[in-house]
Amino acid sequence: NQQFLLRILKVIIQLRDATKKEQLDAQTHFENELHTLTRRLDTLRQSLRSHIPSDNNNQQNDVLQPIDDLSNRLEQMRTR
Repeated sequence: NQQFLLRILKVIIQLRDATKKEQLDAQTHFENELHTLTRRLDTLRQSLRSHIPSDNNNQQNDVLQPIDDLSNRLEQMRTR
C-alpha cells in the first residue's frame, strides 16, 4: 500500500515538473515571437520613413503612428 502511494506521488511530481517545463517553453516561445515582431516592425518603420518625404510630416505621422502604437503594445505585452 505504501509503495503504491509512493508511485502515485512520483507520478504527480513528474506531471507537475512536465507542466512547469511546458509553461516555461511556452513563455520562451512567446517572448521570442514578440522580439521577432518588434524587430520586424522597427525594420518596416525605418523602411517607410526613408520612403516618405521628410517635408511631409502629416503623411509620415499618419503612416508611422499605427506602427508606433503596435510597437508600444508589443512592448507592454513583453513587460507583463
